[in-house]
Amino acid sequence: MQNGLKHTIWISGILVLLTSFININKTQRCESIPETSGKKKTWTKHVWSTIDSKDAVNKHIFEPYNDYFVGINPETESFSFHVLQKQKANMKENLWNILLYHFYSNELKMYIPYNPDWAITKDHGHLLFEMNSSTYGSKPNGSIDNDTLFRDNLIGFELVGFEYFDPYPIAMTDEYGDDSIDIDGNTVYYPNDIIWYQDKDIVQFKIKETWEINEQGAILKKTIDAIAPMKNELDENGNIVGVHELFWVDFTELKTILDNYFIYDDKDSTKKIHSFSEYFDQRKFSSTIIEQDSLHVK
Repeated sequence: MQNGLKHTIWISGILVLLTSFININKTQRCESIPETSGKKKTWTKHVWSTIDSKDAVNKHIFEPYNDYFVGINPETESFSFHVLQKQKANMKENLWNILLYHFYSNELKMYIPYNPDWAITKDHGHLLFEMNSSTYGSKPNGSIDNDTLFRDNLIGFELVGFEYFDPYPIAMTDEYGDDSIDIDGNTVYYPNDIIWYQDKDIVQFKIKETWEINEQGAILKKTIDAIAPMKNELDENGNIVGVHELFWVDFTELKTILDNYFIYDDKDSTKKIHSFSEYFDQRKFSSTIIEQDSLHVK
């Protein structure tokens, strides 16, 4: 009887010790793991893609083409706001012409695709270098139509066209047929031609997006931050050696403009007419990812 009582007390003691050890261990483990609110994390990353004119599904943003240069007087080959307004009534609307019309009308901001002070530093759609007359013109609210310095810088940065330097320039002549000479005795040549870009030159649009991603890697949301028209880059022999962006535009600012332009899509069985804004929101375009950065906790 006494031996049975001793065994019972001994087993009870072990159980008490085990219970105490488990409780202490549980307490230590809980203290080592910080409490969380239970809210699931999401991540974001930037993604760069190109929308190519060769893909038939993208034709609505590249075509139809116009036979003229936006805002350019064919007689003087220079920009005229009066010509721009006359063109607007019959303009074939594609994304390039929409961008230029509203930029020339001071209704849309344009961003240089590289650091003007250090050209090898690219903007990548972060919209750091705004092209405005306050910085690159002679008056705060100037435009390509009334600010010569601003126009020259637009061409100098090759955003809407470029200056062609003829390797064999032609000298101007006086009334006797002799080469014209300035007051310093230098031969006077005809001014260089300005080669303006037109919609046919645009082969791609590059977009910079922010993607929101959950813990399972599912993409929750894609937001277009900026868009840039792209043209072919040629070598001195006229061979295509690549493409480059001409300028960047803030897509959030552009979207309010695109609400007022429309696309007829004969392949859509449910709705034939869409605004340009809907076209992008509903991702009716085809694109190819060319670059993406690392994840960032939102």
